[in-house]
Amino acid sequence: GNVYCGSLLKEHINEIIMNKQSNRYFLMSRIYPPIYSSLIRSSRPNDNNEFISEKQISGELGVFGRSLIRSSRPNDNNEFISEKQISGELGVFGSLISRNGTVIFERIGGSLLRSKPAINVEGGIASGQGYIDSVFLV
Repeated sequence: GNVYCGSLLKEHINEIIMNKQSNRYFLMSRIYPPIYSSLIRSSRPNDNNEFISEKQISGELGVFGRSLIRSSRPNDNNEFISEKQISGELGVFGSLISRNGTVIFERIGGSLLRSKPAINVEGGIASGQGYIDSVFLV
């Protein structure tokens, strides 16, 4: 990963100083996103052996509730379902071309809404740690 927090940050800063790589990193305040209870759906099982019934799945998840579903036993669609504590992230993609400080081209290219387990600092979708979401406006 590329995110260092807590004791890992101190160790990494010492490594940067020793290797004289300070021009390759920047520091910022950690953002603590809200945590939500959510249902996770996956085609593979995980360590959670609790099965969540259809009645529980249709329960109230809140405005920012996610529908990410995972469990030890597959449902009728061969999907595994479990409840997790998650946090969300919205990424906006764009492009910018400039010459000598003058902006020549600037466009927003799209967005990606994803969730990750709240206990993870990083949550990449390709690594299996994050989940792609859809916006549900109420």
